[in-house]
Amino acid sequence: MDSTANGSEIELGEIATITGADQATLQRLGAIELGRTPNPGFNRNITRKDIFDKVRAQDPNIEISFAGRSATRVAVAVQTIAKEELLLAVDMEMALLAKGRDITWAPAKALGALEVPMGDAVDGVAAKATLEVVLSGADLVTGIMNVTVRVKVNGTPYKSVFGSWEVKVWEELPVLVRNLPAGTSVSPALFRYQRTVVPSAGVGSILTPAAMPGAITKKTLTAGNVVIEADVTRPKVIHEDDLITLEVVKGKIRAGVQVVALATGSIGDTIRVKRPDTGLEFSAVIKSKFLVELNLDNR
Repeated sequence: MDSTANGSEIELGEIATITGADQATLQRLGAIELGRTPNPGFNRNITRKDIFDKVRAQDPNIEISFAGRSATRVAVAVQTIAKEELLLAVDMEMALLAKGRDITWAPAKALGALEVPMGDAVDGVAAKATLEVVLSGADLVTGIMNVTVRVKVNGTPYKSVFGSWEVKVWEELPVLVRNLPAGTSVSPALFRYQRTVVPSAGVGSILTPAAMPGAITKKTLTAGNVVIEADVTRPKVIHEDDLITLEVVKGKIRAGVQVVALATGSIGDTIRVKRPDTGLEFSAVIKSKFLVELNLDNR
C-alpha cells in the first residue's frame, strides 16, 4: 500500500518486487522511471496501469502479470539538514573569502532547518544532499551580505534558501580621542590608532593623517569614531594650471622640479602633474600650497 523512493525520480525497483526474468532484465526493469517523487510531506499514487505503460514503452514484447495491491502511495525518503549545517557551510565560505584578514560575521537573517529528499542509493546507502554557498560579493566589506545556499540532490539543484549576514571588517584606524564641535580644526594629535570597524563602502573615505592639515569639522564629531572626509571641509590649496614644485624622494635623496598641476586638490590628495619642458606626467601627493611629492620608495 505504501512505498518510499529516493532522489528526484521514482524507480520501479523501489516500489515493487520484480521476479521471473534474468538478472540483466531485472536490473533494467528496476531502473524504469515512473515519474517525479513528490515533495516532502506529500504522496503520489502509482497504479498498475502506470507501471504497465512504462514497462511496455521500454519493451513492447514483455509479458507482465501483477500480484499485490492495485496501487501504491509513494512518499519520498527525506533527510533533515540542520540549521547548524547551513551555518557551518556559510562560515567555511566566508573564511575562504576572508583569507585570514581580521573580519567577523554573524547571521542577520537566520536560516532554519530544511527537509529535502534523500539522494539515490549507492551500494544500498542513500546519498545525502550537498550544499553550495553563493555570496553576493567577490570580497567581504562592512555591511550586510546576501547569502544563497543551494541544496543539491544527486548533484542537481533541488532548492535554494536565502539569508543575510552582517559583516564587519576590522583594521587599526585613527579614531578621535575627544569630541570635536563643528568648526574645529583637525590635526593628527586629536587621534589615536585602535582596532575598529572599517566604515561601509557607501559611507565614504576615511580621513587620513596626511589629509588632516587645514580640515575643519562640518558638524560635532564623537570620540571613539573615525572621521570621514564628508565630515570635514578641506580647502583646495592647489588648482589646475598652478605652477608648483614636484619633490622626488628616493631614500635620503630629494630632488625638486617645476611642474604644472593638471587638477585641483587639497592637502593629502593625489593629483596628476606635468613637466612643462618635457611633457612627462606624474601622480603626486599634495603636501602644501606650493609642493607635491613623488615618493619612489613607496612604489
